[in-house]
Amino acid sequence: EEILSGGPTGRRALSLGATLDQLLRRANLLALSYGEAVESLEVHVDRSERTPSIWPIDRSV
Repeated sequence: EEILSGGPTGRRALSLGATLDQLLRRANLLALSYGEAVESLEVHVDRSERTPSIWPIDRSV
């Protein structure tokens, strides 16, 4: 109420506060998503490093 009674400036401050909250929420979600992507990449790199580049064959050469 106190902010709203400040007229246009108060309403603008309230609007900016809501926008900042949205941006912070989005930044947190993106950081979480980025962390999951990094973790997935590490698993795939580890698996790739343990995979032989020349596959064994079933018969003798």
